Amino acid sequence: GSGHVPRPRAPWRPVRSWLDPARDKYGDELVDDVQQLLRLMLVFAPVPVFWSLFDQQSSRWTFQAVHMDCTIPFTQFAVEPDQIQNLNSLFVLLLAPLFDSFLYP
Repeated sequence: GSGHVPRPRAPWRPVRSWLDPARDKYGDELVDDVQQLLRLMLVFAPVPVFWSLFDQQSSRWTFQAVHMDCTIPFTQFAVEPDQIQNLNSLFVLLLAPLFDSFLYP
């Protein structure tokens, strides 16, 4: 083996996690690291779901724009359906200073 000698479990030490029984075999440091990694993975678990849904937003806007009248009122300018997805970036750039200065100073 690895030369690791399991230490006896102290009877007064309560089991706090489902990984605690592994402390005798793998040691406190490794089990603590695994617990921290699992907590971190839990934080990042929704990230792929968010980005997969977020990326569908632009194509959804394009599909919706095909059925809309995209002419800007009081002008002769018309926005093409594939240009609609750029509005999100434009709105963020235009409205961020407004929100920063007036709505949430």
